[in-house]
Amino acid sequence: MKNSLRISATACLLLCTASAAPTFQSPDGLLARARLAAQRPQWSMLEQGLRFTGTTRGRGVDATFELCFRADGAYRYETDGPLAQVSTWDSDESWSAARGGPARPLRGAELDASLLAQWVHSGWWADAGDALRVEPIEDQPELRLSFPSTGVEALLTLDPETALPRRLSRNDNGFEALVEFSDYRPVAGIPIAHRVDYSQAGVRGFVRIEAAGPDPDPAGDRFGLRGRRATDVRFNPEAPAEVELRRVASGHLLVNPRVDGRDVGWFILDTGAGQLCIDPGAADRLELPEFGEVPAVGNAGTVLASFRQGASFVLGPLEQRDPVYVELELDFLEPVFGVPIAGICGYDLFARAIVQLDLDGPSLWLHDPAGFEVEDATWIDLEVQGGLPCVICSFEGDRSGLFRIDTGDSGSVTFHSPAVRQLGLLEGRETRPAMLGGVGGSAEARSGRLDWFTLGDRRFEDVVTTFTTNEQGAHADAASLGTIGSGLLRPFVVVFDYPGERLGLIARSQ
Repeated sequence: MKNSLRISATACLLLCTASAAPTFQSPDGLLARARLAAQRPQWSMLEQGLRFTGTTRGRGVDATFELCFRADGAYRYETDGPLAQVSTWDSDESWSAARGGPARPLRGAELDASLLAQWVHSGWWADAGDALRVEPIEDQPELRLSFPSTGVEALLTLDPETALPRRLSRNDNGFEALVEFSDYRPVAGIPIAHRVDYSQAGVRGFVRIEAAGPDPDPAGDRFGLRGRRATDVRFNPEAPAEVELRRVASGHLLVNPRVDGRDVGWFILDTGAGQLCIDPGAADRLELPEFGEVPAVGNAGTVLASFRQGASFVLGPLEQRDPVYVELELDFLEPVFGVPIAGICGYDLFARAIVQLDLDGPSLWLHDPAGFEVEDATWIDLEVQGGLPCVICSFEGDRSGLFRIDTGDSGSVTFHSPAVRQLGLLEGRETRPAMLGGVGGSAEARSGRLDWFTLGDRRFEDVVTTFTTNEQGAHADAASLGTIGSGLLRPFVVVFDYPGERLGLIARSQ
């Protein structure tokens, strides 16, 4: 009877051969040695996938984890604790879900960035075929990995002696995202790094494998999360769907939730926020426990923030249990908004409800996704990347691409700096200096006009547009071309249906 964890004589020979030559004779030789060292043929000899458990530290929080790899590249990674999270790829679809939250499909650049680290860890990068372009770099033990469909790329540095991965580096909003692999040990004849360290925007973490063996359920549905709904939310059938909404002079929209049963002030309604946020003063008054660390990416850069643990968050008919907030200093907004700001309602709210928003009213309705339908809406596909809603739009020059929707941005259209640079959007265009403010400070930009821009079936002419030139922060994102602000949404009643992956536009009567 074949033992799925026994290393074969052939595998031993290959491993020894891969380790024998300490230098690379050519780029092709480097790639051949790296693929040989990955031991991908050994995967086909396994009766089961591989399962690893151990300890991890991520976002400043210690936890335990389970990591499963399959021969076809599928993986499942799950952590416990206050920031419990699970991410999967079933070789076709990828999903992510936080503790108690709904499953969110990963697509586009966000998906590819997520796949890179797991594919390098398992060795699947060597078997990915046309999905991943691999280019050796002359005279260096390095490979350039890139996804043809999105342009996401990273630099993979190999150990000169073993040809195994040591370092994976990529650009993320102007900051280096770094993953380092060490402590390789053979598992079923396959070299697996038992220590993975990572750092991004000043936050460091690690994954340490402490036990390895066959996966007892490699064919199960654990590698997919489609259809998983939030378990931490309920809708009060007695409460009206309409929620009080206030617009301040800056154009921003405010709501007044109850946090742990208390009114602590106004929260910004902001699709551009990837998580619930709370001001430290409000959190201190509620005595919310503080833990962990997280880079909060704003228009001008990144600041290091911590988390706060709540017991309940209630807005209109919606109640979320055990919400986790990102702590952000928001007192700088009071002179602009005219009222103190206690927090921000972002992805956590929009992911758990169908949100109907009339920016002209302004009016807001929160609906239970179970069974609710909206009439008379024009629906377009919606992608949620990094907790932010994105849609495909077209613009002057018959060009098109992915744009974020940010209700916390009072402007119309803002192009991100990579798009400004790559598409030459400032060439021959009359512009004037502009500034973008927010978390992380202020960022330089240019203001001008765009001939036309289309959202859904509505074409806007002569659009006032901001062109970002800053190379760090949220507007340095290369995964989307730009951001649509509330100024472009005013002609519609907008329906955000994150669970259904669609955006509804109800044209306002002229």
